[in-house]
Amino acid sequence: MLLNNNQGQEREENIFAIINQINIGIDLIEEPHQKLQLAELNLIASKKAKNATAYSAAQDYIQKGISLLPPKSWSSQYQLTLEIYNTAVEVAYLNSNYQGMEEYINVVNNCAKNLLDKVKLYEVRIQADIAQNQLKQAVESGLSFLELLGVNLPKNPTPENIGQGLATTAENLGKQTPEQLIELPQMTEPEKLAAMKILGGICGAAFGIMRNLMPLIVLEMVNLSVKNGNAATSGFAYVFYGILLCAGEDFETGYEFGQLSLNVLSHFNTQAFKAKILCLIGTHITIWREPIKAALPTLKNAYNLVGEICNDPELLSQF
Repeated sequence: MLLNNNQGQEREENIFAIINQINIGIDLIEEPHQKLQLAELNLIASKKAKNATAYSAAQDYIQKGISLLPPKSWSSQYQLTLEIYNTAVEVAYLNSNYQGMEEYINVVNNCAKNLLDKVKLYEVRIQADIAQNQLKQAVESGLSFLELLGVNLPKNPTPENIGQGLATTAENLGKQTPEQLIELPQMTEPEKLAAMKILGGICGAAFGIMRNLMPLIVLEMVNLSVKNGNAATSGFAYVFYGILLCAGEDFETGYEFGQLSLNVLSHFNTQAFKAKILCLIGTHITIWREPIKAALPTLKNAYNLVGEICNDPELLSQF
């Protein structure tokens, strides 16, 4: 009755009230189609709880979702099963349940049909490694997956590699100004989008333990953006490229790339990297162009946003 009386947007808004009542009688549900419907509702509830940082509740919902899947769901309900298990991986990480996370990862690794369906696993595993201060493992895991995506970076880069990388990126940019780069088309190729996510995921860890690798990661992300269009993660690439330019004393262009990174976030209407980007602008870009106190409003804005993304251990460590 509850399912029949709540459809679409109304069901989404009332998901907790609906699912909490239905889950009470979960053992009484026998029809396969009803179990699948309830599994999907628990998935929705888990995602909504996760977004509200109610991680324990999110884990309870997703575990119920898994329990409702039929024995051969990877064959009969592939997309739903993949989404449930991907969510289970992320929720386990957010609850610091690393053993459970690895168990879910193993299931998806064994059952996923293609490489792109495993991207989320590697994103979360990298975040989990960073959260446990296993930076080397995070970087190595990311580099291994990037190779499968056709992106090959040297594991022990030299200053010569960085110089060549800077020259290649400058050539790819040509005469395009940072202001013009916001007009690039949107990146759509799944493999390139996946590479951008993994590169962005390991950038901070590489900065911590492999300083010569971090610039190459940034340059690869900029090159991918210039050649294939902007993605939300391009904002992250542009702010780091701005930092590299400031390190080379091109302060004005570096500042412009910092502003470009914020414009990319606005263009994609995402807050995903905003706090991190603001922090980087305030600490590594603004200070070269304006008095130090001019960076304080930017850093305060970044600090105020931290609560919205409190599951980012890299960012939290900077405050």
